[in-house]
Amino acid sequence: MDQTRRDEAKTKTEAAAEENLSSRFGVFEGIRNPMQWVYPAATGERTMIRVMLVDDEENAMDVLEILLGEIGPFEIVGRFTNPLEAVRAFKPAVCDAVFLDIDMSGLSGMELARMFRDIDPGIEVVFTTAYSQYAIEAFDLGSTDYLLKPIRKDRLEKAVSRIKKAGTAASPGGTGKPAVTCMGGFAITGGGEDRPVSWRTNKERELCALLVHHGGQFVDQSYIIETLWPDSGPDTARMYMYTCVSYMRRTFDTHNLPFSLLRNGSGYRLSLGGVRPDVAELEELLERSVRELLDLEPEPETTALYREITAMQGGTGNAD
Repeated sequence: MDQTRRDEAKTKTEAAAEENLSSRFGVFEGIRNPMQWVYPAATGERTMIRVMLVDDEENAMDVLEILLGEIGPFEIVGRFTNPLEAVRAFKPAVCDAVFLDIDMSGLSGMELARMFRDIDPGIEVVFTTAYSQYAIEAFDLGSTDYLLKPIRKDRLEKAVSRIKKAGTAASPGGTGKPAVTCMGGFAITGGGEDRPVSWRTNKERELCALLVHHGGQFVDQSYIIETLWPDSGPDTARMYMYTCVSYMRRTFDTHNLPFSLLRNGSGYRLSLGGVRPDVAELEELLERSVRELLDLEPEPETTALYREITAMQGGTGNAD
């Protein structure tokens, strides 16, 4: 009899928890047991990362959920074996990251990731798969990480660190307009921030500078590899390039920059969304000054241009 009462009390408790979660996150279809999702954050400021798991194997999600719980703090806002149900349930305001299997029936993880990005361009995507051949496509799509099954805890911790780092970078920190500086060292500032963008790797920064240097023109992949990774083998260099491309796209997104990295069949080009690098402004000033001199325009205008150029270069001079 006592056991019956305990079972009834447990059922009521679980029902109340499910109702509470539904009111907070909407009704998620395909969820197995809400009582097993929630890993509460420590007292004080909210530090919990809210994630959704999508995999056509329940056992795989069980393992991932256990590992995330050990790393913590996480809140599993949905578990789905059906990717279409995951899309219907997805809400940007209540989810920070999604962990996606790739080889699923009905809809691949790659297609699912694109659908999530259409809903929320800033969502962090981590692929979990037993196959390595999708890695290049995953990085080109701008995924946060790519984990091979069986997932190791130390490898998952690195993925979690990247999610946290991206979330920190996305926090608004200023009101500056985007600016691209080439003279005196390559740097990008703005996008709602007043400090230079921090790059994940030096090669990511070098790739961005290379594409800026080519002024919005497509740069062939072979040229990029030869310039940035001359001592690496072709396959290794190509993987490095795809990784940097992925990092750049994430950097632009997290810093709210109006830049876009475009790809054609054999190369990449960088669109700066109307932002003009300082070197482009300098070149225009030089061209104007030369035209003024050749056309024998009035001396005061030429002098003003000369002084403006000198100021941009950080020097002093006399036009006389």
